[in-house]
Parts: sequence; C-alpha cells; structure tokens
Amino acid sequence: MFMEKVIFKISSITDVITNSSTEVFQRYDESSFDVLKELINNVLKLSNSKLTFDDLFEIRLDIELDDIIDEYGEYLERLNNGEKAVRFRDADYQEKYEMLENEDYDTILQIAREYDEARYSDGYPAINGYTVSLKSDIAIENKELAKKIAEQLSNMDNLFESYACYC
Repeated sequence: MFMEKVIFKISSITDVITNSSTEVFQRYDESSFDVLKELINNVLKLSNSKLTFDDLFEIRLDIELDDIIDEYGEYLERLNNGEKAVRFRDADYQEKYEMLENEDYDTILQIAREYDEARYSDGYPAINGYTVSLKSDIAIENKELAKKIAEQLSNMDNLFESYACYC
C-alpha cells in the first residue's frame, strides 16, 4: 500500500473532496503559534503597551501522555539509561505516568513527535492542541485578568469546530 503525506491548508470544507481512500488530519506544531502571537502583539500595541506575547505568556503543545508511555520506555532503553529504564520497566502504570510527566518538556515533545510520525495514518495523534499560560515570574497589575486571557487563548482552536465524515 502506497501512502504519501501531503500537507495543505483548508480554507473551507468545500476544499476537501474525499473518496474512500482520502483522509485529512489536523496536526499541531509551533508554527501554528505565530498567528496567535501576532494577534496578541498587535492588541498590546493598540493599547500602547511595550510588552509582547512572549513577555507575558508561555505556549506549549498539549501531549496525551497516556499515548506515549510505551514509547518513553523504549526511549529510555535507546539512550541506554540503565537505572531509569529498569525503574520504568518495573513500575506500575501510575508510576510510569509520573516518571513521564516529570520528564522535561523537550524530551516529551520529541517522543510525541516520533509517535505521531510513526502513526500518522492512524489519525489519533499524541499532540492534540496547545496551552497558553501566564509566565510565573511576570510582574503585572492584573494577574487574574492575564490568567483568564491565557485560558481563553488556550481555547482559540475550539473557536471553529470542524467535522468530517464519509458520505
């Protein structure tokens, strides 16, 4: 079976014509953040603020850790990380989850990308969104409002819900 990965932007539902062998998947990556950052930077400029998105907020991809637990164990073995790999192998599911949860973000992201690439055609990616949060060390007057804005920005991808089916 020949499978080719093609990436294209969809501007409307009529851009996608499907038959039984065509599927469309949405994938997240950091380039998706540029438009969001630009929007917030322009709103800040409009209000005469010298701050930028990056001064106020952090943005990260959401990763389903449950999906990549097994891959994390394989990653530890590939690194020849003996003690940690053995501890992971002997741990129960909750302990494995906590070990993965406590790993640094860049490592988790690398494992999730490998998982998604290997299972591209499955249509169930480990990376499934993003989260915006207020930087913890930022000194601003109205932190509660800024936290609410971060929460709202995290839900921007839900603004337009899409649904596809075979007809």
